[in-house]
Amino acid sequence: MQLFDESSRLGYLDDRANARYLGLDDHYVNTDTSAMEAIARQLPFSRKHRPE
Repeated sequence: MQLFDESSRLGYLDDRANARYLGLDDHYVNTDTSAMEAIARQLPFSRKHRPE
């Protein structure tokens, strides 16, 4: 949902910042997520707020 909703995107970025602050492992740090995000943008359920 964070690809289509600004509030969700900000929450996602906050979560990553909090994980960094707490010293938790962030497996996206050295990952190029652009291909995964491009695929997710094309999938119909990516826009749906789940688990509704």
